[in-house]
Amino acid sequence: MKRAVTLLALAGLLCLGAAATAEIGALDNVPAATLLIPRFEVDLNDPAGITTLFSVNNASAETVLAHVTLWTEWWIPIIDFDIYLTGYDVQTVNVRDIFLGNLPRTAPDNNTPGPTPNVLSNRGLFSGPSNTFGGTCSTTFGVQPNYAPLSASFRTLLAQAFTGAPVTALGGLCTSLPGGSNGLARGYITIDSVSACSQEFPDSVGYFVDGGFGVANNNNVLWGDYFLVDTANNFAQGFAAVHIEADGVSLGVEDGSCDVTDRNPTTFYCTLRNPVTAPGEDNREGLPSIYGTRYTAGGAFTGGTDLLVWRDKNGTGAGAARACNTTPTPISQTQIVVFDEEENPLTFITGGPSGEPEPGAEIPFPWCTNRTEVGGPNLSIDDDFGWLYLNLNDGNVNQEYFRQAHVTTVMDADGRFSVGYEAVSFNNLTLGADNRRGPRNPDATVGSYPNANAPTLFSENF
Repeated sequence: MKRAVTLLALAGLLCLGAAATAEIGALDNVPAATLLIPRFEVDLNDPAGITTLFSVNNASAETVLAHVTLWTEWWIPIIDFDIYLTGYDVQTVNVRDIFLGNLPRTAPDNNTPGPTPNVLSNRGLFSGPSNTFGGTCSTTFGVQPNYAPLSASFRTLLAQAFTGAPVTALGGLCTSLPGGSNGLARGYITIDSVSACSQEFPDSVGYFVDGGFGVANNNNVLWGDYFLVDTANNFAQGFAAVHIEADGVSLGVEDGSCDVTDRNPTTFYCTLRNPVTAPGEDNREGLPSIYGTRYTAGGAFTGGTDLLVWRDKNGTGAGAARACNTTPTPISQTQIVVFDEEENPLTFITGGPSGEPEPGAEIPFPWCTNRTEVGGPNLSIDDDFGWLYLNLNDGNVNQEYFRQAHVTTVMDADGRFSVGYEAVSFNNLTLGADNRRGPRNPDATVGSYPNANAPTLFSENF
């Protein structure tokens, strides 16, 4: 773990960039109320195999509390816990440690600045006073919360849930795509700024209340990053976490910011919220749905290009466990266009509504978190070098089914080098055509598909 933390710290120095200006609905690395780790992978069969590291940081002098939730690739929350952060604190986590039952050991100190005995979260000279926060947190200074370590039975549940194996504790149901995982746990992580410790998932009633008055608050104080480390193949990629800002004024209930009648999610948790709670209560900006990114599948990049794609859920409420011989409805897309480096559109991959895609259509990103090979069986290309136009909306241009997404590009070269970067977003679902709600026009597509009246690539929606 110590070596992993050192690697995380050193790699973090390479990721420092210029300060960004916050813009609601745009991808920008600024302190936020929610962080998204769009994909994690952990090889549970090999202690030295693939793993994922992430950090959560406090951008303020005040002590804050971060609520971490791990979700399966079928949008099902399985485990959550709290991380206590003193002023300007940083906590690094190796996701493998969670599967081993070792959660971060953090807790408030006894309000004495500097190192003191039995302090799990040291408070530096620039940090504000300690706060026990209440809820399910320990109320004793210097004592960790009572949810660690995890029991052997729950560790078994975690391994089964995230690898697609039948979950014994759920009567043999599955919570991830069965088969072919070879012990690879995969999913995504959300980290929310909260006002009290809890054992609630983000879709629970009362977790979000409009204005930040639930368990979660609207304090834009968190920032972080994550790393995918593949020691066996000498690969590692580092990325900034997806920073999702809160705005209780322009993204509140009165502004209709979460309209589930036409499933136009303009807040991040809109389609994952509990259906019985008021719409728009999470106040978080939504993510874009249309992206562009380069790819290479030849030359020095013998490992080719993979896309790590997170996608919003189709419908409301969190996902649910199901029989292992069935799957949720795969999410299709509106359009994918593969351009070569001479601006020729070589491949058109159309979609159609999720659940009723066009016959023979490829569906390269069917679940909430995906790793898809460019040029592989689910994403065809006709040239080794070029760029991809990815319209990841639902595919039904007549019903305006907009779908949040996030795309990360990973390239591997010569078995020794790798690079990863965030794709470029082409639209803003949060602040769309009328500067308050998401876009009301049909999805932007390239060329004449799906109808002659569709806007071209660079339209007013961008």
